[in-house]
Amino acid sequence: MTTVRSSSLVLLLVAAPAFADDTDTGVEKPTNDAATTVDAGDFVPLGVSPKTPSSHAQMVGGYDTARGGAVVETKVEAKLHDRFEIMVAGRYEGPTGMLEPRITGQLGILDEKKQRLDLSVSGGWERQGFNGVPAVTARIAAGHHIGDAYVAGSTAMGFGINDNERYGELTLSGLGHVAPHVYAGLDARGRLDLQHDTDPSTEDAWAVQAGPVASVAAGPVAVTGFAGVSARRQHTVATDDIGAITMLGLGAVF
Repeated sequence: MTTVRSSSLVLLLVAAPAFADDTDTGVEKPTNDAATTVDAGDFVPLGVSPKTPSSHAQMVGGYDTARGGAVVETKVEAKLHDRFEIMVAGRYEGPTGMLEPRITGQLGILDEKKQRLDLSVSGGWERQGFNGVPAVTARIAAGHHIGDAYVAGSTAMGFGINDNERYGELTLSGLGHVAPHVYAGLDARGRLDLQHDTDPSTEDAWAVQAGPVASVAAGPVAVTGFAGVSARRQHTVATDDIGAITMLGLGAVF
């Protein structure tokens, strides 16, 4: 009898880890490979991906000649559940201003592995939206692999807390695996002021940035470079500002 009990105890101890691995905790096991996050479009500087394979952090810096100032963005995105993540970020667009905080929560609705399409909805708050006032935001994003390239697009609305300000945003990105550890594609974002009653002359009526993007992933780290065209028009200004924009980012998964 003692032998039977001892054998049963040993069997339970051996089998327990296997049962634990099969338990659905609702949290997908994180991967320390940045390539998976790069492939999902999470490290592009302009586009918005509908999925986040792993928690990650990134800092991007560059210069926009159309605006005549530096561009800096830093973010930390934490994957709290297989379908839910929170991002805390800060954005600076020169030549004036400061690093403005924003926070966003994103909920996955569809999964490409199951429904052949990634789809998410998100909402958040930013201390300075496109209209220059604090705003709450709502966004829907979708993505799908076309061959080796992951194509993601999103549309968003920002609702200013002050002065009934509103703006719209569209993003589109596509990134493909072109060589070992190397991904390349296109990244673009357009924003439009949707309220024109009390706009100061320094507020943008619209702004667009677009161009090629490339990322190199090595272990948990990824380096991303972007160079393209930037254009904008300010209210009450008859001419458009057109120039170049370059950005370089360093990111890591955890």
